[in-house]
Amino acid sequence: MKKGFTLIELMVVIGIVILITIGSIAGIAASRNRRQVKTTAEKLKYVIAEAISEARSPNDSVFGLEKIEVYIYPYNSITTAMQNQIKVYNCFNSACTSKVEDTKLSFKASKGTYIDATNQPSGGNMNKNGTDYYFRISAKGSSIGQIVDCQTCQASPPTFDSVFLKVMASDGGGDIYDVKTYINSGLVVIVKE
Repeated sequence: MKKGFTLIELMVVIGIVILITIGSIAGIAASRNRRQVKTTAEKLKYVIAEAISEARSPNDSVFGLEKIEVYIYPYNSITTAMQNQIKVYNCFNSACTSKVEDTKLSFKASKGTYIDATNQPSGGNMNKNGTDYYFRISAKGSSIGQIVDCQTCQASPPTFDSVFLKVMASDGGGDIYDVKTYINSGLVVIVKE
């Protein structure tokens, strides 16, 4: 009787170990992607909620502030260097032609995630500039803290009650989150699809 393993037995064991290792690595990568998508959605929610908060107390944050503009460069933006970024601007006139970036709120999505604004309802709810989108929050008057510059905001009642962005994994798999901002209340919520 021989002691030890045959070559076939060793190859079977090595094959099983390789399969288990590959499965574990794939599971870890998928878990990391899900976590990155959720983190980006939470960061986006925080940025919009903070912009609304600053609009509601403009004297405490920026002197002469009229509006805060949230500008979305989605994953498919023609401005390649800006893809997957959110820029927040303090506007000092009603048309937002005089504005300064609020660098503490602007951010870039986590690696492996997409910010998508292209899937808007029929008629849209955000202003579009080429492949990019934006909306503005009032920092003055009776509509302070409300979204005032979007395609459907001026309708009475508004065609849509919120503006929303999607956050998803860049590989198309995994979780998808909608970050909704309600036009009148300024409430920002994350909804998992």
